[in-house]
Amino acid sequence: MKKRVLALILGTMLVLSLAACGGSDDAAEADTTATEEAADTEEDTEDVEEATDETAEDTEFAEGDDGPLWSIDMMTEPVDVADTTWSFTGGCVDGEELTDEEIAASLEQYGGKLEFVFNADGTAKMVQGGGEMDGTYEADSTGYGVYFDNNGSELRYYCAFAQQDDGSVVMIALSDTTGYNGLYFMQ
Repeated sequence: MKKRVLALILGTMLVLSLAACGGSDDAAEADTTATEEAADTEEDTEDVEEATDETAEDTEFAEGDDGPLWSIDMMTEPVDVADTTWSFTGGCVDGEELTDEEIAASLEQYGGKLEFVFNADGTAKMVQGGGEMDGTYEADSTGYGVYFDNNGSELRYYCAFAQQDDGSVVMIALSDTTGYNGLYFMQ
């Protein structure tokens, strides 16, 4: 079940991002595979769409129901992201950390590259192997709301930051308010 949900979420994200960016032939094949997997789990798709609709209705991101990502000791002040690029390194789906194999498969679906690029003027880009999605970002007291234009629909993330023992910083892009789903990025 976990793999089906992961495939559904990644497939949905891929379909949305490819629709916005225009994919290559390889990306179209990955899109077809993701669509077939999504058809196998139609009930799960409805749950994901419902959760996405609820998130889109929120005016602000807020902590959810104590998911594992909310237990991470987040930095109390946001990192200055102006003129920075953050690359995908992992994630948490339904409260479970992605395995190395799942991370590699996710990157493969994104054409080997998934990045958040923040410009000094408040604009942002989601860069994938085959294209880009434009957006904006705005700071609050602990992180950033990031809003990408997906062909007229808004794809939203809340980016919070955690410092690792070695001093490096991880950006956690939360896709909903539950604390169970987020992607990890590093500079």
